[in-house]
Amino acid sequence: MVTSRPSELTTLQAIDLANGQILADYLSKGAKALGAEKKPARERIDWLFRHALARKPSDTESAVLAEVAKEDAGSREMEDLLWMVFMHPEFQIIR
Repeated sequence: MVTSRPSELTTLQAIDLANGQILADYLSKGAKALGAEKKPARERIDWLFRHALARKPSDTESAVLAEVAKEDAGSREMEDLLWMVFMHPEFQIIR
């Protein structure tokens, strides 16, 4: 019987959280939903930042992500966009 849970991740656990199948499945579902909305790239990016980070993207962030989130972007590009936002340092827990 285990009565406690470690509070720190191993390297393998951290890699799995950032690149594992569970995350890939969620990114795929999110990419399909985001891609179904036929909006300009900047609108997609603004919406994603508002809902994920509760702020607008900087000019630099918008420019970089606009290269990925083009209007004709497919599911793979939308997955990449979501991954980039979700791997942003603002999502990291610093102890």
